[in-house]
Amino acid sequence: PSGKNLPVFLGGSDLAVPVKSKAQALAAEWIDAFTGPAGQKGLMAKGNLPNNKTDLATLKNDPATAVPATAAESNWFVPMAPGWGQVEKAQVLQTMLQDIGTGKKSVQAAAKDADTAIDKVINTK
Repeated sequence: PSGKNLPVFLGGSDLAVPVKSKAQALAAEWIDAFTGPAGQKGLMAKGNLPNNKTDLATLKNDPATAVPATAAESNWFVPMAPGWGQVEKAQVLQTMLQDIGTGKKSVQAAAKDADTAIDKVINTK
């Protein structure tokens, strides 16, 4: 639209320290090392995209990484709503896509049903 790149979905792993971990400090230290500048440089050296726009900009100069780096600038990710895990657990999106793919529902009907289902579970605890 308007001559801009379409948004791409970028997903990845969530990093967390379990509340019952016996090594919480060590786990937090590892997360800091992995997501920090040195860790990101190591990931970039293996062809992965970094977690920040400053490093991402450097990849746009390399023909091997220019396309994904440019696409990443207009990315999106699942909502950061506290109840999004409940949406995933209920398999709302999977059901919507199956209904569309099998012809059980039109795109519009499946999306409307998914929207209703998401509204029901996203704010539950």
